[in-house]
Amino acid sequence: MKKKIDTLREYAMNEDWHTAIKLAASFPRLGNEKIAITRAKEALVRPDFQIQLGRNPDLLLAEGIKALRNKYSF
Repeated sequence: MKKKIDTLREYAMNEDWHTAIKLAASFPRLGNEKIAITRAKEALVRPDFQIQLGRNPDLLLAEGIKALRNKYSF
């Protein structure tokens, strides 16, 4: 059976960042990168809400990708 982390690595290798972020946001232990990854997921799922909060969804997504790369050394 394939582990979630292996699936996440495949998404990252294929640069499917939207799917990678959505999967990673479900991980229980994200450490210091948790906020960036979960906000990136929210930016993908509810961009209008993030705009209402005064946040830029594209910037949140970029920060989430950076956090994934830092966390898992992609």
